[in-house]
Amino acid sequence: MNLGTAYHLKVTLKHTEPLVWRLIAVDSQTTLERLHHILQISLGWTNSHLHLFESSQERRFGCLAHDEDNMLALEDERAFTVGQLLYVEKQTLKYEYDFGDGWVHEVRLERILPDADLSVLPRCLEAHAQCPPEDVGGLDGFEEFKEAMADPEHEEHEDVMLWNGGHFDPLDVSLEEINDDLANIEDIIAECDRDDDFPDFGMPDFQGFNPQQMHALLYSTFDCPEVVQWADSAAEAENSPVVRLLSVLFESLNEKEVTLTKKGNLPGAMVKAMLAAVVDCNLDIYHWRPNQSVRGEDDASAVHFTRIVAEVSGLLRVAKGKLNITAKARKLLKSKGWGGVHALMLEAFFQQFNWAYISGGSPMMGLRTTAPFTFWLLHRHGEQWLSDGHYARMHLSAFPQLMQESEVDYCSPEDDVINVYCHRVGLVLQLLGLIDVQEVRQPGAPAYPISLHWRASPLFGRVLQWQVY
Repeated sequence: MNLGTAYHLKVTLKHTEPLVWRLIAVDSQTTLERLHHILQISLGWTNSHLHLFESSQERRFGCLAHDEDNMLALEDERAFTVGQLLYVEKQTLKYEYDFGDGWVHEVRLERILPDADLSVLPRCLEAHAQCPPEDVGGLDGFEEFKEAMADPEHEEHEDVMLWNGGHFDPLDVSLEEINDDLANIEDIIAECDRDDDFPDFGMPDFQGFNPQQMHALLYSTFDCPEVVQWADSAAEAENSPVVRLLSVLFESLNEKEVTLTKKGNLPGAMVKAMLAAVVDCNLDIYHWRPNQSVRGEDDASAVHFTRIVAEVSGLLRVAKGKLNITAKARKLLKSKGWGGVHALMLEAFFQQFNWAYISGGSPMMGLRTTAPFTFWLLHRHGEQWLSDGHYARMHLSAFPQLMQESEVDYCSPEDDVINVYCHRVGLVLQLLGLIDVQEVRQPGAPAYPISLHWRASPLFGRVLQWQVY
């Protein structure tokens, strides 16, 4: 028997519902590096992303190999033990995993046992609820995932079942399986040391952002005034494609309610009238081709996505197969005009709309979570024309873990991320009027663009006011 001081640590994944937590017993001399592996095993994570520990004195600890440029200001997690940072019961330590999804855990010292048998440690004593799937898109994505998973009638139920590889029960956690894995922790750590995939991703490049600013931008996008401030009503928004489309629809709805098709779509005549309002916006790049016959909503994604997001944001509602303007929309139009409508649609696109619904490539649910970083890229580089691929590679340099979400076999994970980013981010930003898009064509072959180039639109500068430079 090996006697020594053991700790009972309660580890809680904050803000989850149901609350995910573990009570684990560890040697007080366990290094933070080893504690990281214990937490990964106990919680059910797969050690696929960056992590760090932060003490109550705001000292950060982590893997120095993942912070070569010292951007995170990490101290070496191998050089510190749990007992050096937690030595009084009720003290806490923050453990953050996956800076993209932003999973924050509280590690709380519940009990100190001076004469414990260390030979049986580490061990999980209690466990409640399983952790979210990797790359689900943070707390918002997890809530959407659970909602679709729990409802067989949900339009995304089959997609999330396929993405997850089967059913997900939040309360399905096995204490026996956790402890079996903890008993083999040395083999698991050795396997992690042999894994060469993650270092190949390279170090993240946040383009001048520090981790705190990045975290605020991604997880409090529209409520981080210390990073960026948003106009709640920009007059220029009236000329954005999404507002032009809605204005035609609203004008029709002011006269009478619109009866939807059996599929729940707008009638063809309404779709064509809306498209006529944006014929000069170059939307055919992402949404439809002028020489393609438009019979209904399915043939015009600009109209389709606009209607869906307007419903999600509460501007429109469907009752008994008929579409109507809500009281919320009328009040917003009266108080803030179309600029207020645009602001609400912008927020809904980035916080409520499921980007995996946009066709093409892997579901890549983490893309919407990380997409606000593109606002910063446009602020820094948007005065000049740059290819969408250039923006995609800058984004991938900041979030290389997106490659782990690739599910296709016809191209590399890197190309999959780039293709999905260019199409989905470009489509959303152009529809909102935040970028201008031009086709760069090969001489002699005008029908086939080499690439699409983006530039920040005048509206972009009216909508966002950056507080960091």
